[in-house]
Amino acid sequence: LRRQDPPTTAIFGSSAYALFAADCCHRYLDAEIACIGTRNHPLPTPFPIEQILSFDEIRHRLERARPDLVFGSSYEQSLCPDAAFVPLTPPVRGKVLLQARPMIGPEGTLHLMEEVLNACLDKKKK
Repeated sequence: LRRQDPPTTAIFGSSAYALFAADCCHRYLDAEIACIGTRNHPLPTPFPIEQILSFDEIRHRLERARPDLVFGSSYEQSLCPDAAFVPLTPPVRGKVLLQARPMIGPEGTLHLMEEVLNACLDKKKK
């Protein structure tokens, strides 16, 4: 947090994964969670979450939020190319994934935060 401002974050994926990412970013980076869009029925949460099923709805949320960091698939990445991007759900183009990535527990949290910090650092370099 001393090196950069907390990111405004938009998250798209299944409810459980999206809420995990939101909780980690809010807790460890003090990130503002601008929107969470799920493909399945949203779970109860203190974050702004809604079911979003169309590309146009995703585009609208991203235009409104103007996030610094986006979680989701290659679709969300293509709609917000200036934001740092962390893959959360398929399809993910341009990256080889040969093994399952941990998504829960201490290892999942560390892996997710590594992805977030590296994405933010990579975007800052450009």
